[in-house]
Amino acid sequence: MDRSNLNKKQAPSTPRAVADGATEQDPPEIEEKPDATPKRKFSFLRESDPKPALPGRLTPQLKAKLLYEYCLSSERKVSETVHSLYTIGEHYSKEDPVELEKPEVINGIPPFFNKLTRQEKSDYCYNQVTEALALEAMPVTVESLQATKRSDPLDPTSSHAGRFVQRVTRYVSYGLLIILCLYIAFIAWNWAAPSELRISTKNGQIKWISWVLFGCIGALVHLLNHALTTTRLKTFEISEERKVWPRILLGGMFGFVLPWILTAAGPLDDVKAPALGSIAAFFGGYSVRFSIGLLERLLSALFPETKPKP
Repeated sequence: MDRSNLNKKQAPSTPRAVADGATEQDPPEIEEKPDATPKRKFSFLRESDPKPALPGRLTPQLKAKLLYEYCLSSERKVSETVHSLYTIGEHYSKEDPVELEKPEVINGIPPFFNKLTRQEKSDYCYNQVTEALALEAMPVTVESLQATKRSDPLDPTSSHAGRFVQRVTRYVSYGLLIILCLYIAFIAWNWAAPSELRISTKNGQIKWISWVLFGCIGALVHLLNHALTTTRLKTFEISEERKVWPRILLGGMFGFVLPWILTAAGPLDDVKAPALGSIAAFFGGYSVRFSIGLLERLLSALFPETKPKP
């Protein structure tokens, strides 16, 4: 047996073996393999193998499903084309879908549909369904449907909007509890303290604090009422959470400014009826538009504009 052939058979095959015709000092030549990944032909569509969706991310399938189910449950108009596109999208979103024979006969399927990948076909159908039903479902949006969707149908707090309503309800309860505790402390102090140390209800600091508190309560009640209404109508937006503390700040400010100006201007006699100031503070915090409109009317009445005569 030839020794050279024997050595060739016993030599282990390693990925660092020196290529034929190359010296030991030369690095081995690496053969570049052609990229087997097909190039994208349609840049306006999603990737053929997209990354898994993050929690809470709105995928084309989720958008179409939310709008489709809402339009069916609310008896909105859904055309046969939209039904067919949603069915085709559901078909191609499966693991190994069977290729349909001629989906181009349906209105809305382009001629290049058969050249797309499985994921691109499903995304195309879902995007068409979303675009068609978005106008039909207005003022309801995909974001509001996602925010009001319950993970547990029997649990009202299982949705984003339900948890927001629960949190605002707690804020209202805490605010009322603080006012009640302050009122009990005020009554207990005036009952136990000697006459020269008792606090009068006409004290300016007491009235200002009560006005600010009632203005904050009015702002919270407005937020709670708005959240309940938008949740029922499925128009709740996630951005409502960012409005809580600015709305409380505005409520406390207008709860102080409105009764103070009304008392100074004369329409509100807070000396004879101390409760009127708290009521005005509550409505001032509840409706910022009402407060701004009333302040503008008072300013125009106190300082009327004098136009120069031509």
